[in-house]
Amino acid sequence: MTTQPSPASSAVPAWLRPEEKATPMWLRTLYASLPVAAVCVVHGGIHDLHPIPLGGQLRPDTTMNAIWQVLSECGFHALLTFDPLNGLTIFRTASGWDPAGIQHALSAQTRSTLVKNLLQTPTERALRAADDPGAAQVSFMGMDAIAETVAQTAEPAMALVIDYNSQMRGDNREDDPGFRQLMLASLMLANSHSLVKDKLVRFAWPGRDGQLRHPVIWLVDRPDDLPGWLTQGDGIRQIPIATPDVDSRLRVARLLVSGQVPAGDVGSVAQRFADATEGFSTRGMFEAVQLARGTNSVAGDIEGAVRTYREGLSENPWQSTRLREQLADGRTVLQRRVKGQDEAVERVLDILKRSTLGLTGAHQRQQATAPRGVLYFAGPTGVGKTEMAKAIAELVFADERALVRFDMSEFQDDHAKIRLIGAPPSYVGYGAGGELTNAIQQRPHSIVLFDEMDKAGRDVNDLFLQILSDGRLTDGAGRTALFSESLIVFTSNQGATTAGDLLNLDLDAPGQAELYEDTIKGSVENHFRETLGRPELLGRLGDNIVVFRPMRGQTATGLADTLIDTIVSNVRIRVGNDVILTAGARSALLEAVTTADDLARGGRGITTALENRLTNPLGRALFSLGPDVAVTVTAIGVGSDGRPTLDIERR
Repeated sequence: MTTQPSPASSAVPAWLRPEEKATPMWLRTLYASLPVAAVCVVHGGIHDLHPIPLGGQLRPDTTMNAIWQVLSECGFHALLTFDPLNGLTIFRTASGWDPAGIQHALSAQTRSTLVKNLLQTPTERALRAADDPGAAQVSFMGMDAIAETVAQTAEPAMALVIDYNSQMRGDNREDDPGFRQLMLASLMLANSHSLVKDKLVRFAWPGRDGQLRHPVIWLVDRPDDLPGWLTQGDGIRQIPIATPDVDSRLRVARLLVSGQVPAGDVGSVAQRFADATEGFSTRGMFEAVQLARGTNSVAGDIEGAVRTYREGLSENPWQSTRLREQLADGRTVLQRRVKGQDEAVERVLDILKRSTLGLTGAHQRQQATAPRGVLYFAGPTGVGKTEMAKAIAELVFADERALVRFDMSEFQDDHAKIRLIGAPPSYVGYGAGGELTNAIQQRPHSIVLFDEMDKAGRDVNDLFLQILSDGRLTDGAGRTALFSESLIVFTSNQGATTAGDLLNLDLDAPGQAELYEDTIKGSVENHFRETLGRPELLGRLGDNIVVFRPMRGQTATGLADTLIDTIVSNVRIRVGNDVILTAGARSALLEAVTTADDLARGGRGITTALENRLTNPLGRALFSLGPDVAVTVTAIGVGSDGRPTLDIERR
């Protein structure tokens, strides 16, 4: 049985009916709101382009033109606009009406001088400013009368759009009392049912049953750019313009790539384009295609054009020949800096090679927007987790200072995430951005280290769900930081306490390494599931939890030996003294700085012990000897005062 449309639905223009999915929802909402809403607050993508299906074709148009398209379907005769730069403008008129006729109708209901002044162009105001400097400024004064006239005039049927309101915040509003009068007039119209000052504000809907309001439409970036009393209540309709979803992007993508690629490839290229532009506006898609056309890469590398539009022109280290060459010898580079963590080194190299090839998220149908890679380093303190992150930065960027580092012990309280993403509107610091979002916006190709993640607050952990899933984070001012070209590294001491005596086991013995790794991983998993109650965050980490072994045996001795050489080298460079240690002195020193107490703190324990047993007594001796004196350390000991000593001979 075929369902026949009701008389009411058949009167709705075809492109505004629910079954026409190509029409943006906000335009259908605007159409449906006209019988009841005296005030419409349109917010979101107000400066975007909007695809309108007319005459069998999809035609992207501006917000103002799209509004007029809806109004003209309802029999409106004119659309007026007002903004702080251009003043009042008769934006569009229907057939049978011209701007002069609309101006005459406005003047008949208000003062003709008021209408004439408000309709002045910027050029006309500039010419008047030669005699009257104040004439150059656009004022809202009198716009309350225009709003009332629009709402109360049956013919010509008019609507009024107020644009660029989000830029009229704070002191700017106080400078122009007409702005508040316009808002109050809008509220009065919204609160009225059928009459305002004994005049009707509801009119017959041409060609249909029912009535229409002649609305004041406010365009804002976000609803809280206006007072709350003007954005909610009876007679007021909030209408969000959402970011295009994948279906809308696909329709626009087909429109944009048609004629740029062979007809048989339109579908596949459009799908790639739509997948790559997650979070894009329609206008952004137009601009990305312009970049692709300029490099003849619409078919071959539309994703590259999208990346360039999103991030700007920059060197991409993940695609550099230098990184591929470095990774060929990556094991040596990493093992030189991080001792005794061979399995961790292999895991890191796998992630880096995958990132270089762009295979992150290769299991997904569409191109991944998540970070290039994610690593979660877990294990005892002082075993090289942070050092590994620095080594990765050196490998990728040839400079460990390229590491963007956050010590999460500083982000434990409930308000800590504001430091990372910036303050929201109405809070101190709004607009300045956050430490994390600013860092990524400035340098999208980054190694980002979140040190000691187990100390981060619960709200901060919630931010990482969005980063790891979508590769994006929006700051307090609405700006988006993209992590799709970043490698994320977390470090954590989680599990070290749980491991207990396992830290002292011989991990080279059969089954012991697996037992140790399972214990550490189990503690990390319990932290996310039970302590934080965030199992979904654990799911985002996947199999990227890398367990670091405790500092023991030859690994500890080798690290201490390397650090001794570093100290001796720095003394030669900075002080000018040539220092050597006899084999006996070096052996005794190595034993003294790798005790069980020292190794309980890992590499940091060894570093602290060397400072106490070598650097401090050597400094005292060299201070007395002066520069350019060559010495040999023959033995280590402890003085009568309990301080470590060195036996030193001049050479």
